Amino acid sequence: MAPFGAVGPESCRWGRQETRLTVGNSTAVPMDEPVSCQSLASAPSAVGPSPETVRRNSVPAVLIAAVILGASFVVQPDPRGYGTHQRLLMPPCLFHLITGEPCPFCGMTTGFAHMARGQLVAAGRANLMAPAGFVLTILALLGGLYGLCSGREWLPAWVRGKALSRALPYIVGAFWAANLTLQHLL
Repeated sequence: MAPFGAVGPESCRWGRQETRLTVGNSTAVPMDEPVSCQSLASAPSAVGPSPETVRRNSVPAVLIAAVILGASFVVQPDPRGYGTHQRLLMPPCLFHLITGEPCPFCGMTTGFAHMARGQLVAAGRANLMAPAGFVLTILALLGGLYGLCSGREWLPAWVRGKALSRALPYIVGAFWAANLTLQHLL
């Protein structure tokens, strides 16, 4: 007899589920209903990803966050409040060249460079998203290291889900509007 929630040869041998199987968060297969081994094998796991998968997925987060934070400490912030990324051999912002207005991410590299030096106000002047982005990058580095070492998920479910990805354009848009407003007021 298979343990609770297990999918294996024992639970499929007779073509009927001998225990209750939870699939996802709420679907349960009663003991009396026939169960196909093929449908059980393709069912999503209620347990989550394996430690190996978590470790493999944590590597890009650690590498990207480490490179971003390392560059923030190395590069000197541009006194204009934007353009610091050009010191890292990146091209100028095409949106800014065409429109004369900053894009939503203009000033982020400068803001990160200020944050690396503990200059919170200067970072906020460069781009209001920079202080929050810098802190989130540190959290991504720490979380990725935790995932690498422990093999456990480190991102909350609401971050991994679709809700944040749907809200993110609105969040960036709100910060951009605030940046443009402050730029024209100051």
